[in-house]
Amino acid sequence: MFYKVVCGIARFLLRPRIRFEGRELLPEDGALVLIANHRHAFDPIAVGLAVKRPVAFLAKKELFAKKIPSWFLTKLKCIPIDRDNMDRAALRQSIDVLDDGGILGVFPEGTRSADGKLLPFKSGVSFIASQSECVIVPMAVEGSHRLLNPFAARVRVRVGVPFPYESLDGEKRRQTLERMTQKQEDSVRLLLEEM
Repeated sequence: MFYKVVCGIARFLLRPRIRFEGRELLPEDGALVLIANHRHAFDPIAVGLAVKRPVAFLAKKELFAKKIPSWFLTKLKCIPIDRDNMDRAALRQSIDVLDDGGILGVFPEGTRSADGKLLPFKSGVSFIASQSECVIVPMAVEGSHRLLNPFAARVRVRVGVPFPYESLDGEKRRQTLERMTQKQEDSVRLLLEEM
């Protein structure tokens, strides 16, 4: 209920501030992993408003350190993750979201880019996707820092062509993870270059 109310308010107030491109490429149902570049704290809002269903975002565990932010983020279905260590609990929760046919939101760079350049992607999405039947949806976000400024240009969110996690014949698991991670990074980079 809380999630629906907050998202309803966000849709009403903020969606007009975002220009979506390629939304017709988004699958209407099934398990999805939304991946995007990460430059600003408002990126999850921009990405989340692209879809009609709830999105469970991975969020750094430090955001859950205080009681009120932790309560708020938990109500918004965010999953705390330790970015410095192998966080099995976060991975398990992420896989559970997908196994239930839900949507997971991840910024594979693992942190915000200080200079706006795309950072190398971490392999977490590839690992999660390898454990669940899902489709990976690349997205690019530009200008989310302008989201609350009604006089600035609108935020742009571009959706790319979704693709499944797939291994090739004779390919070792590690090779598949590396190749799929590179495919994700290349897909987001291409979207950014097209903006």
